[in-house]
Amino acid sequence: MNELEKENLRLKLTLISMIKQFYNYEITHEKANKYSVKYSENDELGEFVQCYFHMFESSGEYAWKSLGLTNIIVSESELDELENKLKERLLILLTQEKENK
Repeated sequence: MNELEKENLRLKLTLISMIKQFYNYEITHEKANKYSVKYSENDELGEFVQCYFHMFESSGEYAWKSLGLTNIIVSESELDELENKLKERLLILLTQEKENK
């Protein structure tokens, strides 16, 4: 069971890493509007928009559910918090496994 849980945690961490790449991508206002990217209306970054990753239909919705997210718009700090919790849980499992050997 621990092996499955560890693999599940690793997959979730990989998914979060993929999502975070979106936050680091600089998108102009023109591109954001063209591709319907959601961003803050109070954007003060000038040339680029402050983006928020939002769930896509089908696969994105499944990804959100697998991460336990319920809001369709999630800030990077919320993802950081979730990532830290997953890393802590994985560390606990790895430590327990090492102690049991």
